[in-house]
Amino acid sequence: MKNRIIILVIGLVIGLSQIAFASFSGTPISLNGNYGASWDHSELWSVLSSAGYTALAQDVYNDVSGLGTSGSYGVYKDTLWQAAHGYSAEIIAEVAGYKNNNRFGWYDGQLSTEIFSGPDSISASANFNNANSLGFWIDANGSGNYYYTNTADNLNDNLQAIVFDLSGYSQFGSQYYGYLICFEDLSLSGNNDTDYQDMIVHLNPASPEPASVSLLGLGLLGIGLLRGKRDNKINKTKEVK
Repeated sequence: MKNRIIILVIGLVIGLSQIAFASFSGTPISLNGNYGASWDHSELWSVLSSAGYTALAQDVYNDVSGLGTSGSYGVYKDTLWQAAHGYSAEIIAEVAGYKNNNRFGWYDGQLSTEIFSGPDSISASANFNNANSLGFWIDANGSGNYYYTNTADNLNDNLQAIVFDLSGYSQFGSQYYGYLICFEDLSLSGNNDTDYQDMIVHLNPASPEPASVSLLGLGLLGIGLLRGKRDNKINKTKEVK
């Protein structure tokens, strides 16, 4: 009996250790009106609203207009994601002259992998896996000019991407999960475009892997069955007495 319990506990611990969520890190910032109009005069908050993120759009509008921010609001720079087995990504907006050529992908210090190519447009989606710490990049106009979510990887530590954490907005619908990665596709050295809407990608870290959940469930089921057998033995002993 003891051996069975030990085996099941070991299986349970393994199952728990394999359940991994994305750990997000970033430096909080305030927009403070610090961005420009895009080439077609659409503001960032308007683009977000058109894409269906109306609650976030209102907070962005308040921020850039100096009206303050809500408790749900979170915008970051120097962003990295850690220890997730799976992600899904979707393009939700592209407001840029380079939009037909911009490429988007992830990097982890060892690998650099494309997710979306130049022809991909709004609603294009992809799934990918990575267990290491990773950030994201845009290849502006497909010309080899790479900009990164982590400012230290950019020329002059330029802020080429801002990231919205959507966890504070989950009550507004299923789209308010994960993160919005908003890129500027012109180098901020020498220009003040800074509209952060040239490519906006919705990133969703995966839930626990099905195999891990199954293993966890089997461990709990096994412990439950053993407990049930033990209780039956106790009850039968009482009946004999």
